[in-house]
Amino acid sequence: MRALQGLKVVDFTWVVAGPICGAYLADFGAQVIKLESRGHPDLCRLSSPYKDDKVDLDYSLGFPVFNNGKNSITLNLGHRRGIEIAKMLIAWSDVVIENFGPGGMKRWGLDYDELRKIKEDVILVSISNQGQSGPLSTFKGWGIHAAGVAGLYHITGWPDREPTAPPDVYPDVVTPVTTLCVIMAALDYRQRTGRGQYIDISQLDVALHSIAPTILDYAVNQNEQMRCGNHSADACPNNAYRCKGDERWCVISVSTDEEWKTLCRLMGSPKWTSMSKFSTLPGRIANERELDELMEAWTCRYTPEGLALKLQKAGIAAGVVKTGEDLVYRDPQLRHRGYFSFLNHPTLGKYMSQGWPVKLSKTPYVVKRSPLLGEDNEFICTKILNLSDEDFASLVNDGVLQ
Repeated sequence: MRALQGLKVVDFTWVVAGPICGAYLADFGAQVIKLESRGHPDLCRLSSPYKDDKVDLDYSLGFPVFNNGKNSITLNLGHRRGIEIAKMLIAWSDVVIENFGPGGMKRWGLDYDELRKIKEDVILVSISNQGQSGPLSTFKGWGIHAAGVAGLYHITGWPDREPTAPPDVYPDVVTPVTTLCVIMAALDYRQRTGRGQYIDISQLDVALHSIAPTILDYAVNQNEQMRCGNHSADACPNNAYRCKGDERWCVISVSTDEEWKTLCRLMGSPKWTSMSKFSTLPGRIANERELDELMEAWTCRYTPEGLALKLQKAGIAAGVVKTGEDLVYRDPQLRHRGYFSFLNHPTLGKYMSQGWPVKLSKTPYVVKRSPLLGEDNEFICTKILNLSDEDFASLVNDGVLQ
């Protein structure tokens, strides 16, 4: 038994932020039906890398990462009967998730007011770049654009360089978790009151939470923070330091003068550590560049794993800058928690899938493979919607099930 067993979800989402939310629900037990189309496929099905470099909608290695455990139906929403099938699925569901631009669902006649006529207590979740209303709500974009508008890139990077976009698009990663929390609250509300909800999630609003201190600093002190690399006003040394090996690094952060004294002892108390300019945090910050060079002359003698362990045992914050290979094959903690699992897929063969950060002792999640495009058309129509075999054949022949 999984935590969300019995929850029924219709997933209109595509790309990243929405699909991750649906996959999360599916692995924790919800039955999630993903509405797709061959005419307008999920962009992740069109994204490389592809298994064996075969460019095919069922060979993308990106799609499975965000679509664990779902059922897939290919539905032509440009066809009258396609809308009818969508409405039947909505009547079956508890939660509907979509991440089109504002007005997208309404153009199909599937906005919240219409959904309530189909199922009065339905929960509709709309994920968009900047919300469903307001002067900039029609702004079209992805999570990377929301991150820029939120100011994340203004403070990411080095002071002498242009703004930098981190490799992971922050709003796309955090929005699903925020959405899940709100869905759980809406389900609790419905259980207590019998009423549904319309949930309007703005990726811009979600992203702003990550820079709350920056916003407060400006509101209170009129201090506009800028890019500062790995510099911190609260710790020094505070950087990623080169270690023994090719592109091997260890992050070290020293917050107090006591930690600094401990670090000096671990380094063997070389003469430079006794310089007065390094004895206090303000002094170390003022001479940070020189200090970093002296630190790296020491750290490069060690492997990052050995150095991090040595420092952690002494009470100093340190960690290995890990590669993807490190995470998959060499991280004992991730292996202990069973974070990665291997699944079998009809076209991809054996592939690796990520888990989730939340582990429930009595109702653990189970990662299941992602679906082929339209793999469950017949099952959904005949078993969930109880259509006859003749009706199903008619839908296929009339191009409703693309």
